[in-house]
Amino acid sequence: MLRRVVLVTGAGASTDLGKGKPLPLMAKWANILLGDMQRAVPGMPAAFGFGPDMSGPEFEEILGAMLRWQGTFPLNRRFERVGDPRFGGVPTQVSQWMSSAEEHGRVFEQTLFESLWREFSVDAISVEAARSTYATLLDALDLRPIPFVCATTNYDLSIEVAMQNIGLSWTDGFDNRALETPRLRPQGIIDWDKKHDGKVPILHLHGAVGWYRRPGEDHVRKHPSDQEFNKTHGTPAVITPDPNKEPESDPSVGPMWREFRTALAGASHVIVIGHSLTDEPLVRTLSAARGTAVAVVNPNADENTGKVIPGTFVVPSSFGPDGEMTEMTTKLNEWLMKPVPTDAESLA
Repeated sequence: MLRRVVLVTGAGASTDLGKGKPLPLMAKWANILLGDMQRAVPGMPAAFGFGPDMSGPEFEEILGAMLRWQGTFPLNRRFERVGDPRFGGVPTQVSQWMSSAEEHGRVFEQTLFESLWREFSVDAISVEAARSTYATLLDALDLRPIPFVCATTNYDLSIEVAMQNIGLSWTDGFDNRALETPRLRPQGIIDWDKKHDGKVPILHLHGAVGWYRRPGEDHVRKHPSDQEFNKTHGTPAVITPDPNKEPESDPSVGPMWREFRTALAGASHVIVIGHSLTDEPLVRTLSAARGTAVAVVNPNADENTGKVIPGTFVVPSSFGPDGEMTEMTTKLNEWLMKPVPTDAESLA
């Protein structure tokens, strides 16, 4: 059978590819962000409900709720008079509360994206670690001669760094404009029959550092990812952590998800690396890919991991220059040699 592989990476696939220090996982980034917030406005993290050493899911829940709450500010302003018992005007305390909440919301958002841009910048990635890790994976699984696709929920560009330094052509869906910032036009970059025109498609399912969207525009623009966050470029075109996110309906990354579905529809195998499979939209999309075998590589994976998507082959292993790459790729090669099921039967 023709082998067509989609690699899907989560935070665990990038953490050991950092330059000088690991790229932060969610819980670690939460602590970093809380420190940034405390320095920006003392007491603000506690006011929002953030606490030290909180878990990744706890951080995501509060962050998602906070950003959704910010979206209600314009409506609150519109109906400020409702705060007056007699509807005669806007009480001073209501107006003051709204102004203070809006200002703290702006500071929070600025701090959030400054942190995200800094912690996951291309400058935070070790070129050699990224190159050697992905080269080992591709060579061990004999993927270089065949077309494959990379999809990621990460904001960093470690895959791009790896592919570029391995010597493989790649595309992230942005066009090349000599006189303008590149614009996201991902439609059609997945074409299994044409081997993706000789390039490795890289699908950022949650957006990436350097992605912005200007008011009134229907496309995403890409700025260099070694630059600090700059709000004058527009609104960050990323899906921030939120257990209630629906990225497929997002105007910025929705086109990426359509290409992802196209990739899965033509794939024989999906290898999920460094992902805990707690991302409901991702799990839902992978589960809908019929006739495609799925494997998960994660050091914390156990028998319950294999139950998230029925039939998943589980490899409890880390990923990185110091990871158990030989044992991991040996197990994956054995799995790749097995027949692909036409239903949800297990390959394990």
